[in-house]
Amino acid sequence: MNLTSILMTHSVETFTELSCYLSQEVKYLQHAINKTKENVTKHSEKLGKDAVFEKTTLVSRLPGCV
Repeated sequence: MNLTSILMTHSVETFTELSCYLSQEVKYLQHAINKTKENVTKHSEKLGKDAVFEKTTLVSRLPGCV
């Protein structure tokens, strides 16, 4: 078992509302949807220290009216 297989996890969360805040940096809805990666720091018991995880959110489908 290697380190990558120990740390990688996959989960599915279903939600029906997607908040999107348009700003100077994000002018189009597509740019906001593409920016769904974030780093999360959690303490790993297996490593015995804090580890940085990358959280990626994917949208399976958009509603009929966007």
